[in-house]
Amino acid sequence: MTSNRNLPFALLTILLIALLFAFYFYFIKPVKEETKSAEVSLTTAKQEVKTLQARSEAIEWEDDDAGEMELMKRLPKNRELPDVIQLLQEAEFISESKIQSIVFNDYDGNIQDSNLTVPEPESETAGETDENPVDASVDAAEGDVATDQTPVSEIAQVSLPENLMLLTLETIVVHKDYEQFLHFIDEIEKNDRIIKIDSVKFSLPGEETGSDNLETMSSTIQLTTFYLK
Repeated sequence: MTSNRNLPFALLTILLIALLFAFYFYFIKPVKEETKSAEVSLTTAKQEVKTLQARSEAIEWEDDDAGEMELMKRLPKNRELPDVIQLLQEAEFISESKIQSIVFNDYDGNIQDSNLTVPEPESETAGETDENPVDASVDAAEGDVATDQTPVSEIAQVSLPENLMLLTLETIVVHKDYEQFLHFIDEIEKNDRIIKIDSVKFSLPGEETGSDNLETMSSTIQLTTFYLK
């Protein structure tokens, strides 16, 4: 009788053990294998990333000359003021704005205070300087020292590499409306050379141009560009 009573208990125990083994082989063991496989895949992926990084560095090393050429577009070896003036005048022409004046500061102590007055387009009989505003502006920049306040960028207060120089310009521009002002700024930012817009100030409509152009607006734009020396 006793053995008959223990038989169900023994069968139940065997069944539980069988279920535990089945649970391990069908559920736990596959999860462990998937975890190991994922760890192997992760290790392989890390190795591939390191390989790609090494290849990328090698390609950058081989293309160093091309990178230097691209850098030269963004950071010229000279201040190249005529190019900056031409950039502003192209933005003026495309946006149909009107530059009234340009003041610049190159921080080198030689022509630290310079004022460029853009001639009026209607002054056709004023002389050769009016016929070529770019050259006239550059000549004025190289020779004249003005008493106006020189624009200074906040970047000048930051410690920079010795060979990295600043060129800050402040220009007063008249626009027909705000959209024309945005167009002017967009044309400046399209240039390859690194140019930072430091600040923009607006005047009331017609304040700078008189009562004949009450619907125009005037902006004072300070911008800074960089060059190597």
